[in-house]
Amino acid sequence: MVTRRFVAALGALALVTGFADRVSAETSSTSATPSASAVQAEAPSRLSVTVDGGKLSAEVANAEIKDVLMAIGKAVPAPVDIGDGVTGKVTASFKAMSLEEGLSAVVSGAGVGIIVGFNKAGAVQFIKVTRKVGTDHPTVVAVRKVREFFTPWQQKDSLDLEEVRELTKNLQDPSKKKQWGRLAGKIIDIRIKTAKPYLRELMDHPEDYIRWEATDAFCRLADVEDADFLLDMATDKERNRRAVVAYTAMPLVDDPRQIPLLLEMLKDKWGSVQEGAFRALASKRAQEAVPALEAILRSGAKSTRAQAAEALTVITGKEYDYMTPEERRELEEEVRRDKEEVRKRREGSK
Repeated sequence: MVTRRFVAALGALALVTGFADRVSAETSSTSATPSASAVQAEAPSRLSVTVDGGKLSAEVANAEIKDVLMAIGKAVPAPVDIGDGVTGKVTASFKAMSLEEGLSAVVSGAGVGIIVGFNKAGAVQFIKVTRKVGTDHPTVVAVRKVREFFTPWQQKDSLDLEEVRELTKNLQDPSKKKQWGRLAGKIIDIRIKTAKPYLRELMDHPEDYIRWEATDAFCRLADVEDADFLLDMATDKERNRRAVVAYTAMPLVDDPRQIPLLLEMLKDKWGSVQEGAFRALASKRAQEAVPALEAILRSGAKSTRAQAAEALTVITGKEYDYMTPEERRELEEEVRRDKEEVRKRREGSK
């Protein structure tokens, strides 16, 4: 298997389009010419950002990162959530970049991650900025692999709406049942949000493999308008649907009603559903989940403890050890045996 967004590395993988009006915000702290001594002590700051036609332009020099982010939020306009530890000064100069590219350019080197949420129409719903964990952290590595997995999917051309209608019609035609297996492979090529009603039809298909393909495609396109439907999916009798909605769709939609359901999904008997819940809770930085995740560290199975530790690290910024003393001794012994085996092979080859 989001767009879709886990961690700081996790983000909403969408582009800003369709802004018709121009909104700008500009501030400057250089109302007077600084003295020579002041210039030597610290360069004057400047902050100018403009959003025009969905494109971000900026002239920023030695400005506080929080001030820059708030100015961008005002220009979009969209609310900006700035996490703890996001501090420092930034400098950037560019014109007419997409919002996500521009934000990345502004904060480059500042050690922060950005998530941008969009609605169905492509308008920005929120901008969230958090301090990053190290790039070699296991969670960041995992998210990078997820992003690499989704990149080809995003870049490929989608079926157009007429093609989606025809595909849906054929998949519902019993006389073409022998073709359903081949046709179902095209569902993944549905990448336009106007096709979601057809995907919902296919999610009720009598054949499970068609339901699963349609569910996966729908969840990749989920937005705030699907919030109620996602809650229903989270309690669906089909485990695949519960797993996919948590893993793929819920990280894309900011809805506090999801948190209690995700906490219940941590108790699901199916590992795939639990995995989705861990990912969604981490992507939302859900502080409410910390007690439940810490409880899993104390009593859960080894695999779930590992996932709980990763989620806790993303949420709190702290490192968590999920191994028991016995498991750590076993791991160390296994590593020792492996090293010894390698040594013997090398000696035997001489």
